[in-house]
Amino acid sequence: MNKTVIVDANAFIHRVDLNIYNEIYVTPSVLEEVKSLELIEKYSILIAKCHVQSPEAGFVEKVRNVAIESGEIASLSNQDIDTISLILQIFKEKCGTSDINELTKENDTEQKNEVKIKKKNKSKLSNGDEHIEGFYSEYIKKKGKNSIGDKDTMDGWITPKNYKSLDAGTGKFFQSSTFLTSNYSVGCITGDFSMQNILLKLKLPIISPNGKLIKSIRNYANRCHICGFIDSNKKKKFCLHCGYDSLKKIVYTMDKSGKTKLHFSKKYKIHTKNTKYSIITPQSGKHPRQQITCADHVRPQEKSKKNKLLKRYDPLCKDYIGLESPFAPTNINCRSAMLGIYKNSKK
Repeated sequence: MNKTVIVDANAFIHRVDLNIYNEIYVTPSVLEEVKSLELIEKYSILIAKCHVQSPEAGFVEKVRNVAIESGEIASLSNQDIDTISLILQIFKEKCGTSDINELTKENDTEQKNEVKIKKKNKSKLSNGDEHIEGFYSEYIKKKGKNSIGDKDTMDGWITPKNYKSLDAGTGKFFQSSTFLTSNYSVGCITGDFSMQNILLKLKLPIISPNGKLIKSIRNYANRCHICGFIDSNKKKKFCLHCGYDSLKKIVYTMDKSGKTKLHFSKKYKIHTKNTKYSIITPQSGKHPRQQITCADHVRPQEKSKKNKLLKRYDPLCKDYIGLESPFAPTNINCRSAMLGIYKNSKK
C-alpha cells in the first residue's frame, strides 16, 4: 500500500521516523516553523524529498467554516488550517469523498455489533450460577489462589500483536489510529488536540506522534465569566452583554431534545494578577500607545510618512533635480521608522 502523509511541525519536533512512508506532503508555512539546527540536519535529506504544496482556497474556506462552528478558530493558526485543508484536498484526490462515508458506516456497524455482543454475554452470565455478582463458587476461589489465569499472564506483556500500540515515552498502550486500522493510504501526523478535533469532525485519518489521541469530538462556546452571558459568535473577543474582555472557551454538549449542557472545569482559576495597576493613559499623535478596552475602540492608522518630493530624487524621473546624492533620503530617527512602520523604499 502506498502510504502518503501530511506532516505538521509536531512530527519534526517529536523526531518521528518518516522514512516508512512513501509520499510526504508539507505546507510552506510548516517548513518555516522548523528553525532548530538539529532538526534541519536530521531532516535535510527528507525535506528535499517532500512535496511542498499549498492548499486551494476552496478547501481553506471549508476548514475555516468548520473551525468556526466547533469553536476552535481561536486556538488554530493559519499554518494549522493550511495543513488540515491540504489533507482534505489530497484525500479527495486519492481516496474520494465516498470512502469517508464508507469508513463512518463501517465504524458505526462495528460499534453496534460490539454493543449487541456485550448485551448477549451479560445475559448469558446472569443466567449461569457461577458468575453472578456476589456469588462465587469455591472452584473459582481455589483457582484464583493456586493458579494464574490466561488474562493475568498476558497483561503487561509486549507481544507481536500489541507492540505497535505501545508509547515509547510512557510505556502505556494507546488506541491505534484510523490510519493503521483502515485501508486508507492518506493520514495526517499531528499532536495538536485542536487540529485532531477538526480532523475527527471532517472524518479524516489521524496519526499521533506520541500516542495521544482524542476520543470524541468537542464543541466549544464563548462564555463570559463576569456576567455569565454565552455568545454563539466564536470570533468575538468582548462580551456583548457587559462589554468586558472576559470571554472564555467552554465545552458544551447537546441532548437529543436539543438542550445544551455546559461542562465547567474544576481546575480553572480567575487570575487577578496586575489588576491593581491602572491602565495606560491615552495619548494623542500619529503613533500613540493605547490599550484596547472595548470592541468599538478606534485604533490609530499609523500611516507612513508621505514625501511629496520623493519622486524628484529619482534619476529616471523627468523632474529630477541635481543634488549631491542621487538616492532617496532616508530618516532612521523618526518614530515610524523606530516602530517598523516607515519603510525606506523608493517609489
